[in-house]
Amino acid sequence: MSELSKEDFLELKEMAEDAKQEHARAEGEHAQLLRRLKDDFDCKDEKQGRALLTKLRTEQKKAAAEYKRLESTYKKKWKNRD
Repeated sequence: MSELSKEDFLELKEMAEDAKQEHARAEGEHAQLLRRLKDDFDCKDEKQGRALLTKLRTEQKKAAAEYKRLESTYKKKWKNRD
């Protein structure tokens, strides 16, 4: 087994330190997002947030379909009235 050179060791050490910093940053962002879920949407965790997102997307699709239906009805009714 070959020995690790000083330069390789220092490079690995720097990579490890960078990874630790990135991990800490990601944990901070995750905590911030969880706080926003709680504060803005009253979700206690990520699972509740995902459930709410699914519900809101479903409601948005239904609303868009209803809008298109009403728009079509309106256009048919008022098509020849100028």
